[in-house]
Amino acid sequence: MKKHFMSVFLFVLLFGALSACAQVRWGVRVGAVDGDPMIGGDAILRIGNGFYFNPSLEISENLVSTNADAHYDININRDAAFWLGAGIALINPEGQDLDVGVNLLLGLGKRQAGKIIYAQIKAVAPTDYNSYSAFAVGIRF
Repeated sequence: MKKHFMSVFLFVLLFGALSACAQVRWGVRVGAVDGDPMIGGDAILRIGNGFYFNPSLEISENLVSTNADAHYDININRDAAFWLGAGIALINPEGQDLDVGVNLLLGLGKRQAGKIIYAQIKAVAPTDYNSYSAFAVGIRF
């Protein structure tokens, strides 16, 4: 777990910086990374014109991933949207060195009672570690 410190530290630092910004929504997620259970958290900050900055942290049995993603929302109706995005990941696989990768993601969210319930799939291509995919469902407050 000591090797995962850098990924978690960077995520906490990023979240701390975002907390100074207005209109940040915080969320939690659960899912799977290549079949292994995963838990995580995220923040979402509107950049403008349908674009959002969406940093996240995901922890599974075999790795910790700190992600700096951005996505574009395509509104389905007033309370639902589909999004496409990409970003950079810092991946810390168990027993291996920190790796950098690229994320491609898509998701679907629905606003309900002031919260956003969503599902998202993501493909991650690190430089040294094997590529993997993740599926998550979550809620943003």
